[in-house]
Amino acid sequence: MPFKNRFFLVSLLIPLAALFAVWFTPFTVSNGVRLWVWWKARHEGFIVNIDKIEAPFLRPVAIRGLRVRSTPKNAFFIDLTVTQASLNLNLKRILLRMRGRAIRDLLIQELRGEVRRSNPAGRPITQSGWTTLQRLLPQNLSVARSDIRLQDGPTMILLRNGFVSVSETEARRFSAAEVMIASPWFRQSFSQLRGATNWQGNRLTLGGLTLTRGLDLQSITADLSRLSNQRVGLEFDVDAFGGKIRGNISHQWRSQRSNWKIAGSAADISLAQTSEAVGFTDRVDGLLHACNFIYRGNLTEPANATASLWAELTRLTWRNRTAEAIMFGAALGPFQLIRLAQPGFSWRYFRINQSTWRFRGSFRRKRRRLYRKNRDRRNDEHPGSQDRRTSYARRHVANPLQNRNRHLEREAEFEGDRVGDRTIGSEAQERCSDRAGQDRHDARAQLFGDDQRHGR
Repeated sequence: MPFKNRFFLVSLLIPLAALFAVWFTPFTVSNGVRLWVWWKARHEGFIVNIDKIEAPFLRPVAIRGLRVRSTPKNAFFIDLTVTQASLNLNLKRILLRMRGRAIRDLLIQELRGEVRRSNPAGRPITQSGWTTLQRLLPQNLSVARSDIRLQDGPTMILLRNGFVSVSETEARRFSAAEVMIASPWFRQSFSQLRGATNWQGNRLTLGGLTLTRGLDLQSITADLSRLSNQRVGLEFDVDAFGGKIRGNISHQWRSQRSNWKIAGSAADISLAQTSEAVGFTDRVDGLLHACNFIYRGNLTEPANATASLWAELTRLTWRNRTAEAIMFGAALGPFQLIRLAQPGFSWRYFRINQSTWRFRGSFRRKRRRLYRKNRDRRNDEHPGSQDRRTSYARRHVANPLQNRNRHLEREAEFEGDRVGDRTIGSEAQERCSDRAGQDRHDARAQLFGDDQRHGR
């Protein structure tokens, strides 16, 4: 074929191919999206209904009337409804299966959803499903209106008339008409919330939220970067009642037993403001000077978990009772030890056998009786008893949440106890010298009387 004919044929085929692509791309993309959504939902045990999908050439895909429902065999009851959504697909990454985000922009007009745990022994979402969900996280997201209900047993979180807009390139905003949290121990509603959002590396951060008077949420971050590994995290920083509360929560459900890691700390929290906000009938005054908490394990199986708690209260007042300082700590494990202290008393130790939940231990006061019989002789004959008690306390009461110099303070406490024991014993000997002399005189008279009676 001559060169001119080849050039003419190629010049004719290029416009025809472009016209073919413009003509058939909307049909191919719309049906491809519908088929892919149906196949993925069927693989995870969900039912999906889509009213209409429009995919104009070189324009975002529009989806109308999307509803996702779970079946009775699923572990969670899920019912999501999207009236209208627009998404800008990254076809290059989708077709070539490249790493990165498959969706550039996602705009949702209205979202209504309900998620609750209905069948704990049912079918969970597979790891492939979580991987797909992470890949569907968009680069930019905007939800104009949302009503969401999350429930797990008696605990419920309700979001009404929420608006959220996030972007990887700039900070955007969040607002909600009402957020309600209800549980058997806590029930609170927050209205007219407004804050800023940040979306970086699959980490969504909300900041600058004023929840109520005296309670400001500086930042709360949801970590979705390990969603494909079935792990999520949550970090928060709250200005609460004149103090600070910080927490870090992570949950991994990849294995059959879910694993929770919870760590939190609080400092300088006003108990008066807290009791007023919570609604206690009795007035409580004082200050939570410091508090640390750690929990590792399954929340439904606390017997197999490990936890520790340490707190210090100052100027606590309740029902005409006042304490200058109270420190207490607790450790949860196979063998537990609880440590309590208050002014005028020494440390109290309670050892717990977790298999039978039996408490055993003892406590003692610092103010010992001065006229206890044979105190000096007992201390001289058993000098190692105090050392054994000291070593046992050092070995089992050490709290990892305390400061690094805590062992020096504990050394001073034990040394003070030993000095106090010797001082109390010497005082008892001085005050009871008359009684001790009388006892020796009676014993000598009895001994000599017996000797004289037997002719010795």
